[in-house]
Amino acid sequence: MKKILVILFVLMFAGFTFGQGKMAIGIQGNLAIPMGDFGDAYDMGFGGLLSFYYNVNPNIGIGLNTGYQTWSATNYDNYTSSSIPVLAAFKYSFGKGSFLPYLALGVGGYYSMVSYEYTILGVTYSGDDSEFNFGVNGGLGFVYQTSPSLGIDVGVKFSNIFSEGSSTNFIDINAGVLVGI
Repeated sequence: MKKILVILFVLMFAGFTFGQGKMAIGIQGNLAIPMGDFGDAYDMGFGGLLSFYYNVNPNIGIGLNTGYQTWSATNYDNYTSSSIPVLAAFKYSFGKGSFLPYLALGVGGYYSMVSYEYTILGVTYSGDDSEFNFGVNGGLGFVYQTSPSLGIDVGVKFSNIFSEGSSTNFIDINAGVLVGI
């Protein structure tokens, strides 16, 4: 925890020192609401996301998104699913001033893992399975600039992981900070 606070302080200091630049780093927490067959099997999840953007111009940003998300199974105590996205990102911002709505797209891969543990007749079985699948996400949100190099970033995205058998779908509700470097 101490390391995370130091990193956040350094990022904020770097943003204030260099002013509004062409690059930004975003840190967000999120709620992940499963949908479809995935929603039948798992409860709402949570996680964190890290973004890096390079602003091509004041309205267009390209970059990378990664993070970690996890869900618990609906009907089984010791079943969990988790995902690590690694996505190329595109963001188009509208308007000028301190309130900047945007559209966002992501394309790339999701490293997905399922872990389980259950007991039958006193014998405990456990294991895990993982795979890497292609996925996309898209959504909208806004950045509220609190200073030239610091903004509050809030957004909603629909994510689709093209997994074998059926797709894994969920809605992310994200909130965090965007620091200009």
